[in-house]
Amino acid sequence: MYEKKHFWLVGILTGFFSGLLVFLFQLILFHLSLSSFSIIYGLLYLIPFIAMTYASMRLRDRYGSNMLLFGQSFKLSLVTGFLSALVMSLMIYYVYTYLFIPALQQRAAQLNSELLSTDPGMSFDKMKERKQLIIKLLSPISLAIYYFVVNTVLLPFYAFIIAIFAHRRRRDITDI
Repeated sequence: MYEKKHFWLVGILTGFFSGLLVFLFQLILFHLSLSSFSIIYGLLYLIPFIAMTYASMRLRDRYGSNMLLFGQSFKLSLVTGFLSALVMSLMIYYVYTYLFIPALQQRAAQLNSELLSTDPGMSFDKMKERKQLIIKLLSPISLAIYYFVVNTVLLPFYAFIIAIFAHRRRRDITDI
C-alpha cells in the first residue's frame, strides 16, 4: 500500500497543475471565443474530471501496488478536484483584477450589444438595468466564485464515478 505522503503528493500536485491548466484553457477561450456561449466551455468542467482520474490511476499504479480502495480513490479525487477549483478561482480573480481589466469591460460591452440587438425596443431604464447586471456578473469576484461553486458541486459526482472504476486489484494467472 501507499504512504500518506504519496497520497498528498499526488493529490496536491495533480490538483495544482489541473487548476492551472483549466485556468489557461479558460483564459484562451475567453479571449478567442467571439460568441457569448460556446459548447467548448464544457471542457472547463471535463479537465478536472480527467485530472482526478489521472490522480487515482497514478496513486494506484505507482504507489499502491495496483490496488486502490473505493474510499481512498474517492478522497483523493475530492482533494484533487477541490484544489483544482481553488487554484482556478484564485487565478481568475487575480488575473482579471490586476492584469486583464479591459478584457472584462470589452466582454461586458459585447454582451450588452448582443442584448440590445435581440430586443431593440427595450426601454432606457431596462437597458441600464441589464447593463449593470452584466457588469456585476462579469466582475472578477463573481467569475471566481461562479467557477469555484460549479466545480465544487460537480466534485462528488466525479469522485464517485472515478472511485467505482479506479478500484482494481492485481490478478495473476496463479490466482485461478
